[in-house]
Amino acid sequence: MQQAHSQFGASAHSRFLSKPELKQLTGYTWKSRQQSTLGELGIEFVVNPRGEIVVDWSTVSLAQMQNAEYNSRPRFDRVVRQKRSSRDKKS
Repeated sequence: MQQAHSQFGASAHSRFLSKPELKQLTGYTWKSRQQSTLGELGIEFVVNPRGEIVVDWSTVSLAQMQNAEYNSRPRFDRVVRQKRSSRDKKS
């Protein structure tokens, strides 16, 4: 968890991402884009009554660990079969 904090510059006393950290993590300033990006990254968040996105650092760390485990597996779904041209087909 400490690694995630240092990567985005969170203070040791902050439990939640700041607005600049949320922007850095998602790459967006628009709340709708931030929400969709967080969802794509598998990071849980809530929207408080003031309409602000609240992300706990523990969910960022958990998502990073899960993504690292997922990305270390072979991705057979990415294998693309190439269509054989009529010249390559046997008669």
